[in-house]
Amino acid sequence: MDIKVIDNFLSYDELNSIKNLFGLEPSSTITIPLHYSSEVANLREETSYWNYYFTHVFYDHDKPMSHNFDQIYNMFIPKFEKIYSVKSLLRCKLNFYPHTETLREHGQHTDYPFSHYGAVFSLHTCDGFTRLYDGTTIPSVENRMLFFDPSLKHNSSTTTNYSGRRNINFNFL
Repeated sequence: MDIKVIDNFLSYDELNSIKNLFGLEPSSTITIPLHYSSEVANLREETSYWNYYFTHVFYDHDKPMSHNFDQIYNMFIPKFEKIYSVKSLLRCKLNFYPHTETLREHGQHTDYPFSHYGAVFSLHTCDGFTRLYDGTTIPSVENRMLFFDPSLKHNSSTTTNYSGRRNINFNFL
């Protein structure tokens, strides 16, 4: 699978709707619960004081896990299907990596041990990024979608210039 980066993936109204859901607009409040995870990608690192994040799982193990799943699914999957033939959604979740004073890279990992499609949607612009298996760094830019094979090693990062880095991750066949 080739790496694809698509800017302005959602329409202006769709983007604002998603940002409102996650409390990213001045007039909005967070309407979904975030759950603490003590390790990013289940990798132990010596400096663990910054190696945590929060998630909200929309879909996993062949079933919706959130009352907001339909909204996310209906906004994104039809657009994916214009690019790829989506046979099955494996997982969909929001990741929130808290702000750190120094930009920190999380350890490399794979999402599943078999080739599949992955997508990372950036909810806002910050100095965080996703680093892919070949060393390519894809900056977090608002309304940017990154497609790649997450069965190959990759990693996320924190941000220093925003309250936290927020993205929506998809895994699908």
